[in-house]
Amino acid sequence: MRNRAGTMVSLLIVAIVVFGTILAMIELNPFWVAMGIWATLTAFLPVILTHNIRNILPWWLLALVASPFILSLIGYFFNYHISRLTFAGSWIAEIGCIFMVSLVTMLIIRAYSQVRMNQTFTISSAFLLYMGVLGIYGILDFYGDILFGTDNVPSNADYMIFLTASTIGGVVLSMLFSYYLRTISFEEFQATMVGKGVRI
Repeated sequence: MRNRAGTMVSLLIVAIVVFGTILAMIELNPFWVAMGIWATLTAFLPVILTHNIRNILPWWLLALVASPFILSLIGYFFNYHISRLTFAGSWIAEIGCIFMVSLVTMLIIRAYSQVRMNQTFTISSAFLLYMGVLGIYGILDFYGDILFGTDNVPSNADYMIFLTASTIGGVVLSMLFSYYLRTISFEEFQATMVGKGVRI
């Protein structure tokens, strides 16, 4: 459970995510609209399950998840929204956000359900969720190009390059988190992120 100051900072970051989601709606960017909604729901799910606002995700974790939206808010005042990032910058923001929200989602499932998962299985499940989202993202991009005449997926080869690079990126992020978690108690890390949970 966080103190009042930490809770207020977390709520401020969620407000930034909501604002970034609204900007994405204005710019007709469905990917960031979906990510904003997913991140917001994830942030508040522990609150809903425990009926305690102080169980909102900690500010430092929300800052990682919301970093693209924070950059978007800063860029808004300089007429530079996240959708105008270079391809490399956009790719890093996308896979980072997807992986972080996937990881938090799996930690919440582990903490607030009767599903039994150790550290390795939790990270692996987060990676699989991350890859699943990337696959759905590609399918939606493809049909979006057909329906709206856009060019988000120029060719199958381009998408395969994107998917391969994103897979490598996901493996690297998984290894980094696994390495970090070796230095601390996994239960303590989970409690810091999503509370101690309600499992028996």
